[in-house]
Amino acid sequence: MFSAAKAHTIAKLAAAKVNSSPFPHIFVDGIFPTDFYAEMQARKLPDASYDRLVDTGRVGRGYSSARLCYMPSEEGTSAKSGNEAFWQEFFATYNDGELLQAFAGVFRDYMLQIEQAARAANGFDAASPLAVHTEIFLMRDKEGYELKPHTDAASKLISALFYLPSDLSAIHLGTSLYIPKDKTLVAKGGTRVSRDQFDIAGTMPFRPNTLLAFPNLPGTFHGVENMMSDQTRDVLLYDIKVHKEHAETDIAIDVAY
Repeated sequence: MFSAAKAHTIAKLAAAKVNSSPFPHIFVDGIFPTDFYAEMQARKLPDASYDRLVDTGRVGRGYSSARLCYMPSEEGTSAKSGNEAFWQEFFATYNDGELLQAFAGVFRDYMLQIEQAARAANGFDAASPLAVHTEIFLMRDKEGYELKPHTDAASKLISALFYLPSDLSAIHLGTSLYIPKDKTLVAKGGTRVSRDQFDIAGTMPFRPNTLLAFPNLPGTFHGVENMMSDQTRDVLLYDIKVHKEHAETDIAIDVAY
């Protein structure tokens, strides 16, 4: 079931067309098979299974407490049961080099620019190879969550957000893409910038079974407008990231560009 779903996802990525405005991105409908997406909905976890992202040490203490996360288990699927076992098996299947190559293929025309930006942001030598790895987890945004315009942290090469709503009732809660009013604006990756410095180019519709993905380049400002009351935003996050030093788990990007 999981391998077939991943094959479907990879085929959808292979057919995706990159939209260059306001920065390179893709938005894909039907990213999972219909029956598999229904199973994902049936397997949704309660809030109690999640941790507050701010409590994990992955973000600063000033980060919103309204963002929750559910991570892959270090013990693997054998340590989980029921719906948690489903998601651990999902993580294990999707978090691999095959999906990484598919995303790199989507943004083939931008990979040289992406790698150059990563070297500059991380202080790497221009000729040094990049060591990369992938990361996957569930996020749940609750009432009061917002994320000001920003570009991603220097460690990210490509960000992918799989939208997981059950219906269209929160369609306005997708990721917003921004255009700086000052076209020379540059912000350090991860730095939140005041909303009034931007015009909104558009907000991706938070539709069931869709994907938004984009590379981490200067000017890729994005965020989340303020959440309304009694609404939940379920997202599966998949990132391709760089290591500052090589590790045994590194994966090479094997895409010609």
